[in-house]
Amino acid sequence: MAVARAYEFEAQRWCRHLGPVVESSAAQIYVFDALTGRCLYATPAACVAIDTPLEALSELNYDNLFSEPFRPSQNGMPVIMALERVSRDGRRDRVSVCLMESVADESIPVHLVWVRPAAADQHDDEFRQLLESAPDAIVIIAADGHVHLVNRKAEEMFGYTRHELLGQAVERLMPERYRTMHVGHRAAYTAQPHTRPMGGGMELYAVRKDGGEFPVEISLSPMQSRHGMLVTSVIRDITDRKRAQDMLTKQAQELARSNAELEQFAYVASHDLQEPLRMITSYVQLLAKRYRGKLDEEADEFIHYAVDGANRMQTLIEDLLSYSRVSRLGQDMVATDADSVLDDVLRDLNVTISEAQAEVTHDALPRVRADASQLRQLFQNLLSNALKFRSDKAPAIQVTAQRKGSEWQFCVSDNGIGIEPQYHERIFVIFQRLHAPGRYSGTGIGLAICKRIVERHGGKLWMTSEPGVGTTFSFTLPAVEGE
Repeated sequence: MAVARAYEFEAQRWCRHLGPVVESSAAQIYVFDALTGRCLYATPAACVAIDTPLEALSELNYDNLFSEPFRPSQNGMPVIMALERVSRDGRRDRVSVCLMESVADESIPVHLVWVRPAAADQHDDEFRQLLESAPDAIVIIAADGHVHLVNRKAEEMFGYTRHELLGQAVERLMPERYRTMHVGHRAAYTAQPHTRPMGGGMELYAVRKDGGEFPVEISLSPMQSRHGMLVTSVIRDITDRKRAQDMLTKQAQELARSNAELEQFAYVASHDLQEPLRMITSYVQLLAKRYRGKLDEEADEFIHYAVDGANRMQTLIEDLLSYSRVSRLGQDMVATDADSVLDDVLRDLNVTISEAQAEVTHDALPRVRADASQLRQLFQNLLSNALKFRSDKAPAIQVTAQRKGSEWQFCVSDNGIGIEPQYHERIFVIFQRLHAPGRYSGTGIGLAICKRIVERHGGKLWMTSEPGVGTTFSFTLPAVEGE
């Protein structure tokens, strides 16, 4: 009952949106389930018109009520067309309809159909008022390409009065460079008229009376009338949207350029730092070897700190180089057997697994589109983490895979120490550590590299964890096409 009220509310809301154009007692509005086409609700006048009581509406669907399929515009704008409506007793009447997509109770997609009997001249004023109340510009064109009717929004958009437009070629509203080409396109459309967006993915522009151009979206729908075939063009000015899209595109390009420059800087800086650091490390280690025990205890301590700091700096630079190489030196992504890659990783980690007395199990893993060397590094980092951050219990690690549409979702689960919720995002940030350096080895870059690898493959990496129970790292990779 609550859902039925939602459909009724949606139809009533549409009536209110149309304002004085239709009275709720006379409006013929149908609400259809967008997925099944089943009739969900109709206004009283719509029920009377097809001689069907409200309680019998569920027996109807769009296809057996109207002669042509529901063809909403791809850009969400209303579509006006002419077709036949079939009553319960088989009687047919020619009607004009306005088709619209909407959502009832914020979750249920529905199709709304407002019907006007095509032969009822007394409704002509009602139909014109509907056009006047439309939020988009509407230009109705005759088969010969001349403007037959426009609404108030069209006057506002183009800067002409309707008297200046009526009877004029519709090409007047287009930039001059498109006019000759459009005459041929218009003739082809008239030969095979059907509801569709105009332009087929091209960027469309219109021109105002003052010569100013602006980007538009246009939906076309044919309808028969006593004047012959007419084509309804619903036109939307998308200047603000295009400006926002252009700004987002520019920002994305600037961000990509900035990231590339930072990546290049990280690579060059870490690469060029290695040689002087090697020299420093070598001489500090030489001091430690030659003078340990020959100076006082404090000097030995200072030398120890210098050697330790130099070694940690060397490790950080090597890890930074590894991080920058994910994008710079990545190989092509091809069909890769994840099962085989994981077996190689388990062989490499065999000693560590044995020492930890760990049990590692896994499903039969699929083939995915991946860079095999990076997939290997991904598995190795995640398994090494599971072995490193273990609890007092013997480590139990499981690797699984499940198909999710065009992707495979992998999970690496363990029974280790777990991670507190406040650190779930931080662990993927480069050089972020949750423990003191002396407790666990590493620089805190392993998971950042994993995230970078997965994102390079177009996937996502996330984790769930409970302290003291364990952690599951999940990631998605593209499936091999056709498998």
